[in-house]
Amino acid sequence: MKSLAALLVLVALAPVAAATTDGQPKRIKTIGSWRQHDPVDPQYANAERWTPSDVVGFLNRFPDAVMDGGYRDGQPPGNRYWRDLGALIGQARAIANAQGVPFEGRMCITERPDVMVRFDVESACYPSRGGGGCDWEGDMDGELGEAESIVKRAGRATAASETSLSDAGGDWKTDFWRHRLLVLRPGPGEERRRIVANTATALSVDSAWLQPPRPGDRYEIRGSFDPSWVQHVPRSAHQETVQRLWEQQRNVCGSPGTGAPCNPAAEPLDPLNPANQRAWPQWVDRTAIEALATPTEVPALYGPIIDGVSKSETPSVWLDPYFSISTVVMKLADPAYREWRIRYLMYKLRDHALSPGAPACMILAYKPGWYTFRDEAERGTSPDVCATPGSNLWTGPAHVCRDGSARGGPFVSGLYKRGEFEGALNAYLREALAKLAQAGWNDLRIITVERPDFGGQLWSVLEEDLRRSPKLLGEWDSSIDPPLSLLDSAAADPDPAGGTPTGSGSSGSTATASETPPADPNPVGGTVTGDGSSGSTEAASETPPANPSLVVRDTPTSDGSSGSTRTASEAPANAQPDSTPTRRGYVTKSGGGGGGIIEPPSGL
Repeated sequence: MKSLAALLVLVALAPVAAATTDGQPKRIKTIGSWRQHDPVDPQYANAERWTPSDVVGFLNRFPDAVMDGGYRDGQPPGNRYWRDLGALIGQARAIANAQGVPFEGRMCITERPDVMVRFDVESACYPSRGGGGCDWEGDMDGELGEAESIVKRAGRATAASETSLSDAGGDWKTDFWRHRLLVLRPGPGEERRRIVANTATALSVDSAWLQPPRPGDRYEIRGSFDPSWVQHVPRSAHQETVQRLWEQQRNVCGSPGTGAPCNPAAEPLDPLNPANQRAWPQWVDRTAIEALATPTEVPALYGPIIDGVSKSETPSVWLDPYFSISTVVMKLADPAYREWRIRYLMYKLRDHALSPGAPACMILAYKPGWYTFRDEAERGTSPDVCATPGSNLWTGPAHVCRDGSARGGPFVSGLYKRGEFEGALNAYLREALAKLAQAGWNDLRIITVERPDFGGQLWSVLEEDLRRSPKLLGEWDSSIDPPLSLLDSAAADPDPAGGTPTGSGSSGSTATASETPPADPNPVGGTVTGDGSSGSTEAASETPPANPSLVVRDTPTSDGSSGSTRTASEAPANAQPDSTPTRRGYVTKSGGGGGGIIEPPSGL
């Protein structure tokens, strides 16, 4: 059985694609990502810098493609990465309008509803670093209707002014509580104010108190993100993963395919071991994540595999592989979390200069291969050596137990019960489309490219109404990475890539992106990886050519080998997949709690 193939949801634009009568959408190419070619701080040193004018030129050159803004998923709203891209998008929009180049609905952002990043306060969310605010919710301040009922800090005032409250016992980072809600004397007659700044012991608010705080008055700092929404796993399951998939199967080093033993681990292989420092990038708030653990459970960690010697996610030879944390897995099946996540998405759209009323383009990525439950007793033992015994997922957790074929993902698999993830994802999409439309984003256009490959056929985890929704108009095909020299070309063919070849019938991949480049960390990466599962959070490190011609990136194969990369001149004029699995949809029948039961045809 093959692994899940790439699974993404993209937002489409009307002139690019239209649904076919049988419900199978057409294919869309993406240009980018712009993040890799940032005009100020490109992800790779040898990547060309794309100004807003260049981006408009590429959109004009490839009229059937959309621009991929880049992957920064699960981050707190208001972080400087989103704000910087939003400023660039605004400039590109103005240039496109002046030149008559269609732009609206063609600049795509990304979203991963199943993961969240907890930034360290010295990272891109922090005001001193150009961000709008840290904590899980960043600069979310209740403006878009999110409930602020989670008490983050409670205490008693020791001093005050007309627009402040002091607590001598405070130990706060400067401006950490910015945007949070301050409730004075909680209960009948309480006063609520928005925190606009804070020192180690004092909170400044946005307007004067009606009755200033008196020494001893109770106060609460409230927010909207509930830490209970973070998925947890039993400590026993976490320890079993450390032992079985890391300590016992760490035989992936040496020449590819030899299965040679690796170097002794430089640090303990358990990312939660206090002596393990390298599993925690500096931009991740380790203290806050570890604080979520209980005596019996730990937060479900998510991230890529890194080689301790080369510091790469895809070294030519593995020597000392270890798990690196980028995000935590969220309880998408929790209706309260889905409600909050939709509000979060509204802030994210605004950060990217995609205000209500204008067509919006979004890449929604998710990985059913990591979460979709299959019953081992019913369907037999999985041939996947990384699969968790008993749960028999389609794919296993993050590990390099395939002779060095690295894959990221959750550290422990089996995070959802049978049908639970699929039901939750369908519920999220329905709820998001409805609530975004009510809030003014009524032209959010979505193209789904989800291709789990099961039994030689391509399947959909979306239910029938969503697969045939007019909002889901096409499939992501492949990503082109054009050189700036193309904008100076007088060639008549606006699409030098020669169509949309796809080596094996599965969807094309984006140019890969390093998850944690030193100068510009991206906690949630953004690429389809060599394992054939959907792209987004554990991107392989791939440096674009130093002297690039137009590059078309095909899908990595589902057996774990990497996809091909070729120049446009090498692309066949009328490329066709040599074998195209039959595309057939299955749905999850409704079950309790929004879950359901997977129903592929009998015999598979």
